[in-house]
This record gives sequence, C-alpha cells and structure tokens, in this order.
Amino acid sequence: MEKMPLRDRDEYLCRQLGIEQSDIENVRNAKYDERPLKGAELLYRKAGNAALTIQNISAICSDSDIVKACAATQWALHKRYDHEMLEIRKKTGLKPSFVHLLRRDIGAYSGNLIEAVERYPGISAGKSDWLRNIKIPTELGYWEGVLLGCNYFAKFENIYNRRSEQKSTMLINATETNDEFVYGTYLSLLATKHNLEPSISKTDIIVFSSGAVYSWLKEHVGLGGVEFPKLSSDAKRGFFDGIIAFRFYLKDKALGACVDNEKFADQMVKRAEDFGFGLKKFERNSHGEKTYELRFNSADTKRLNLLNPKHERPIVEMLKKRVDKLKKYNQIMTQENRQKQKELAKKLGVTIANINEWLNKGTRPVFEEDVEGMRAHGLITRKDANIYLSIKPSEIYEKQLLMEDAQLVKDYLKTLSMGKSGLSIRKHIMADVRRGDKIICAWLKGEQKPQIDKKRLSEAIKYGMLKQDELEQYENSL
Repeated sequence: MEKMPLRDRDEYLCRQLGIEQSDIENVRNAKYDERPLKGAELLYRKAGNAALTIQNISAICSDSDIVKACAATQWALHKRYDHEMLEIRKKTGLKPSFVHLLRRDIGAYSGNLIEAVERYPGISAGKSDWLRNIKIPTELGYWEGVLLGCNYFAKFENIYNRRSEQKSTMLINATETNDEFVYGTYLSLLATKHNLEPSISKTDIIVFSSGAVYSWLKEHVGLGGVEFPKLSSDAKRGFFDGIIAFRFYLKDKALGACVDNEKFADQMVKRAEDFGFGLKKFERNSHGEKTYELRFNSADTKRLNLLNPKHERPIVEMLKKRVDKLKKYNQIMTQENRQKQKELAKKLGVTIANINEWLNKGTRPVFEEDVEGMRAHGLITRKDANIYLSIKPSEIYEKQLLMEDAQLVKDYLKTLSMGKSGLSIRKHIMADVRRGDKIICAWLKGEQKPQIDKKRLSEAIKYGMLKQDELEQYENSL
C-alpha cells in the first residue's frame, strides 16, 4: 500500500477487508486520539484478528501517505499505552506490543499471559503467543491435571524454522493411541486450556508450538522428565486418569500398559495405591530388554474414571446389562413377606427358583465389584447401591420363617374361634385361613396343634409379627 494513491488504497482496503468507504470515513472523522481504537474495532468486526496490523489500522485512520500514517498511529498508541507498558515490563518482564494492548481494549484478546506470569514468574512469551491468545491455567483442577497427564508423554524440542527462528515445540506420538480420546478430549483440552490448535502429521505425530506453554510445562509444572509433577489433590487425580486414558489399553475386561521405564511404573503403582486401587507390576523380557507390564484387576477397572471411550464403552455396556438384575433383586428382596415376593417376581419375570437360591444359598445376581462400577459410572444411585449391599438374604429368610410360624399360630387361633367341625364350617375356614381340610379338621377336633418352638414365637413378638396375648392363647389351647 506504500505507493498507492489514497483512492486506490481505500478501494483495496474495502475489497480485501470487506468494509465500506463510509466505515473508513467514520473512523477518520473521529477525534485524533480515538482513531486507532475505532479503526481497530472496525477491522476486528469485519475481518477478524489477523487484520489487526499497524499498517491496516494506519491506512484506515489517516488519509496521509502510509509511512506518515503509520508513524502517527505509533505515536498515538505510544501516548495511550506507554506508561502501562512500562508497568507490565517492570512487573512481569513481558514485552507485549502496543497492538496487543489495543487488541485487549477492543475485546480481540482472549489470552491471559500477563496474569499467568504474575502467577508463574519467568514464563517466556513470543509474538505468536500474543497473536494466538495463548492461555496458561492459573489454577490447576481435575481437567488441567488430565491434560498434564497426556502432556507427560510429550517430547520437548527447540526447532528452528526456515528463517532460523527458534520455536519451542512439543511433539506427542499418538500412533499407538489413535482413538477418540486423543482426537476428541485431548485436542479439546488443548484448545480450551491453552487456545492451542496443534498440527497432526500423516504418521499421527501431534505437534504444537508455544514458548509460553513450553516454559510453563518445563519450568513450573516439571514435565519433560520421568518424575511425576507435584500437584494439588484434584489435579493429581486428573493426572493419573489422563495417563491411563492416554497410555493404557483394555484387555480381558482389565486395563493394562506395557512400559520400558521402571521408575514410571513404580510411580503409577504408588499413585494407584494412593487412590485406593491395586495396580500390579510384572517384569518382562522383550528381545533381551527389560519391560514392565502394569495391570489393574477387573474390579478396579470398573471403578476407575474411564475417560477414554475405547476403555469406557465395553465396561459400561457390560455393566448396563446387569443393572436390571440389581434393581429387580432390590425390589423383590425388600418385600416384607414371601407371598409379596412371589407376586412381584411374577410381574418382573423372575422365577421362584431364583428367589429360593437368593434366600437359601445367599447368592446375588450381581457381583459387589460390579455394583461399585455401576455407581462410579452413574448407572445407579448411591441409594440403589446401598440397598443392594445392605441386603442380608439369611436374615430375610429367617424373618420369613418366623413370619410363617406367626401366621400359622394366627390361623390356628382363628380356626378355633370359628366353631365346631363340620363340612360347611371347614370350607368357610379354608377360604379364610387358606389351610388344607385335613389340617383344619384336626385343629377343630383338638387332635393336633401346631408345634412351634417358644423361642421362635418370642422372636416373632419382638419383630411385631405376633402379639403377646396371641402367644398366651396359643399356649393355653389344647
């Protein structure tokens, strides 16, 4: 634009940036000190961040030749930001440009490098970090920890481009982890936590460059070696889960990994122990080289925070199939008597043989480890899990026997109170107490009395199944 006449320059700006001549005139008619701000707002609104250069802002703000216009814009920005710039450099050591501060004031900057350096002194930031709105988390929570767990596997390199400019670059080999987690969750975290959009090679090497992120990860977090970083509790758990999601594989319903660094293996075993999981380490020999196999058991695998869909999907699908069994078990086993259990079982499609096995043998339709897994993945509520785990089939069975004994006493006393023996009377009693004719006849004639241990009947009274006066009537009968 240096040698263009004013008219040609304006036409060029309108054509390239999608603005109108009237927009340019509005900027030039503003107060002198306000023109850079208004020009920048127009450029950002019409053409985005990339259009915010000194030359474009100057060409819109002034009808002078471009060299004089740029000098005037620089002077206006110097007057506006010089004092603030000195304070920033003194406080953080950073050297943002005047254009960066202008971008911030018009809402075109979404990074946080100044705040980040106040939190982590010594972070270095290059021009591209400012232009790309690079962010550094000032507080580390669970998801920041997950991202760090993935970045643990990054290779840190200083790469020089064609102009011999040094680029602080991180490379992650995703060849063996080509899955939804890496290309979904991980890349999404890079975007939300750092405003980074990495490039991905044909060989699945993830590459991202940022002096700010590079220096923060190496100098403040402590990545780049084998040692795990020191993190807060939430971030520490996220780091652990991130490593599992990125590096582990699922085999035979259990998660495992094969690694060649013993210190890494030992740190994972210790970290798993800290979080209440059992992670076993096995030494292997691969082509004369020592390797280490890490493996969770199937019970702990179900309780882990499975962030990788490739891990989570098979486990959750398997657990979902067992949720229905657990809920049916809870409904049936919490019924107060045997008859209600049978009626409900018929509605739910559960056989009497199933109930008998639950009661007599104490078997359960779902393993306890599956219950923990269901709850961990939100398939059942904590209440459902607590009910299932608190059910004691032997106690339920014993109470049912006591209830049957108490009911036998009640039926016996009711039969005696209904009159003498006779066919019509027996039929009436049979319909009411639901006992066989032979038993009722023996009761009415005084030939037989239910033989029940007194201790059991005392237990029935304790549970409210029988009243004291009913026990006395029973004992005083023939």
